[in-house]
Amino acid sequence: MGIRTIFFNPTFRLGKTGSGSIPCSAAQLHILTLLEHMKEQQMQLAVAVNNLAVQIGTETPVAEMPHDISLPLDTMSEVEEFEEWLKD
Repeated sequence: MGIRTIFFNPTFRLGKTGSGSIPCSAAQLHILTLLEHMKEQQMQLAVAVNNLAVQIGTETPVAEMPHDISLPLDTMSEVEEFEEWLKD
């Protein structure tokens, strides 16, 4: 009994990722689906935090994910750049 290939069709994409289907196993499909859901939740939470910051009148800027960073990171230079952003 071989591994059956399933295609994952992302609905939530950010950054420089492509737009096609992703071939994967059932386990990978489950993981990708969970990760996509987590990404959506993270974006919703970021919006909620920004809205709360505006309501309480804080002048401290709320951290936002840089638009030029796309997960997963493909190269060591991208990882190093992301680590520098996290330090700030």
